[in-house]
Amino acid sequence: MRFKIVYLADHGDFVSTCASWAFDTWARYNPSYSLEKRIASFTQHCHRDKIPLTVLALDEQGKPIGMSSLRANDGIRDDLTPWLGSVYVAPAYRSKGLGQALVEHIQSIAHKLGYEKIYLLTYEESLPNWYQTFGWQKIGKDSSHGNAVTVMELERNKITLAP
Repeated sequence: MRFKIVYLADHGDFVSTCASWAFDTWARYNPSYSLEKRIASFTQHCHRDKIPLTVLALDEQGKPIGMSSLRANDGIRDDLTPWLGSVYVAPAYRSKGLGQALVEHIQSIAHKLGYEKIYLLTYEESLPNWYQTFGWQKIGKDSSHGNAVTVMELERNKITLAP
C-alpha cells in the first residue's frame, strides 16, 4: 500500500474529515463532544512547527485515509506534555502498517521539536500492547471524562524516527 504523510496545515480542506473521524470514534467517551467542537479543534491543529498539529495519510489519489496529532495536553495530567492523540486509520486500511507510520511520524516531529518524552492515553484495553511493541511504556491509569484510561510514555532515546 502506498501513501504519503502530510501536514493538515497544508490540506486545510480535510479539517472536517479529521473532525468527523474523531467525533465518530471517540464521542462515546465524552458527552460534551460535538462535531462543531471537533471542527474548531482540528482547525487549531493547522501548524507545521508547533503544537497542536495533525498529520494525515493520503492514498495515491490524495484521499485521506488516516491521521495522528501532537498536542500540549489530551485532557488529563497537565504536568505532562506533549501528547500523541487522534490516531485513526480508516477501516479499509487497518493492519497494513499505516497506524505505525502515523505514530512514528508524530514521534519524529516531537523529537525535532526537542521534547524528551511523549505521552498518550488510550481508552481501549488492547491498544497498550500494540504501543508497547514500538517502545511505549505504561506509566499508570487515570480517568478521562469518567472513563478509565491507560497512560503511556515514550522516552526520546526510544523514538523511532520516520524516514
